[in-house]
Amino acid sequence: MDDEKAIRLREAFPGATKKIRYEYDFGASWWHEITLGRVLDREPGAVYPRCTAFASDSPVEYWSEDDPQEAQPYDLAETNRRLARLGGAGLGEAEEEDR
Repeated sequence: MDDEKAIRLREAFPGATKKIRYEYDFGASWWHEITLGRVLDREPGAVYPRCTAFASDSPVEYWSEDDPQEAQPYDLAETNRRLARLGGAGLGEAEEEDR
C-alpha cells in the first residue's frame, strides 16, 4: 500500500475477509488485528469512519523497567474524534462517498 490514508474499509475487507493485521512499529514489531464484526447501514448525519467497539485497554507504547507504567483505559470517544479528523469530517455525504 503506497498511501494508507487512501484505502477504504471495503477495500481492506474484500469479499469474506473478516480480519486484517498490520504492523504498527517496524522496530518494535507491534502487530494489530482489526476484526470486522458486521457492516451497518449509514446513519444520516453521522461522522465516518468511526469505531463502534474495542477489545482491551491501550498498552504502554514504550514500556521501561526504569519507568513502569500501566495500560491506559481505551478512550472510544477520543478514537472517534481522531478518526473524524482523518476521515474528512464535515464533508457532505455525497462528497464523502467520492473519497
